[in-house]
Amino acid sequence: MTKNQSPSFVLSLELASRPSIFAVASDELEICGVIYNTILGQYLKLEEQMKREKQYKKLIRQYKGVSKKLHTDKDNALLMNEKNCSTKSLRFCEKNIS
Repeated sequence: MTKNQSPSFVLSLELASRPSIFAVASDELEICGVIYNTILGQYLKLEEQMKREKQYKKLIRQYKGVSKKLHTDKDNALLMNEKNCSTKSLRFCEKNIS
């Protein structure tokens, strides 16, 4: 399945009048890239640490089990409530990864 493409454009400006602007912009972009990669690396480490915890694994097993049961019995209000509670617990765990 292909993804729908949104309209896009590219803006090209000449920096002939002040070539020093290009050097400054290039340096700033390099710094921003390093900051982005550092933050992303820290986040991924925290995410892996969260996924190794017993509580998280237990919540995932519980969520999958309830989802599987709910797939066969779609009108069960008790299972729907259990799934919502599991979802809230997982979101709480994900918010507290720090």
